[in-house]
Amino acid sequence: MGHPTDWDEVRAALPEFETSAVEVRAGDDWQSTVNQLAESIPADSIIVGYSMGARLGLGVALVKPQRFDGLIFVSGNPGLESEQDREQRWLADQSVAERIESEPAESFLNQWYQASVFANLPEEIRRAEIARKSARSSDDWPSILRACSVAKQPNYWPRLSELSIPTLVVAGERDEKYRKIAVRIREEASLEALSVTIVPNAGHIVHREQQAALVGLIREFASKVA
Repeated sequence: MGHPTDWDEVRAALPEFETSAVEVRAGDDWQSTVNQLAESIPADSIIVGYSMGARLGLGVALVKPQRFDGLIFVSGNPGLESEQDREQRWLADQSVAERIESEPAESFLNQWYQASVFANLPEEIRRAEIARKSARSSDDWPSILRACSVAKQPNYWPRLSELSIPTLVVAGERDEKYRKIAVRIREEASLEALSVTIVPNAGHIVHREQQAALVGLIREFASKVA
């Protein structure tokens, strides 16, 4: 449900870098979406992705590592590891897609932001996210979810050793699930140029909850890569 304008404030805080925000267009499936996204991101970029965008960014980095200079992976999951988990998640995401298609956007979003992953989200940010997404609700959301569900994404955990570009993994301190994922990535990836940062006083939506901290991490990472 993201939109390129979600990154306007972060981009404005990084005037020393040329930046662009790319809108994800759903392909027929996960891999076709990754392939077309890889072509739409300018060459020699550092990819910054959050949540589903982080998962897609990881897919792009594995498909076309020679095309990009780095990856910043924010609140993302490399994949589901069991068929049972994939089946359960697919059923859940199908249900979500059907709700998006049948419910008013604001009604759906009010329930969506009660999910456990947003449990620590400050109320003012919760309200702002609901208003932002309600204003930009799209008929494309269900097709994007169906194509890019983590249930349809390959399990990238065994492929983390294939990462060949500098990578920064970021998670919020209060986001227990994704904080643990970030720590595990550091343990399992063999890339020397991979680092993990846990952002204090942040939950899942790091770029909203601790925007200045994420801007600083992007600036430091990009300066090192450059």
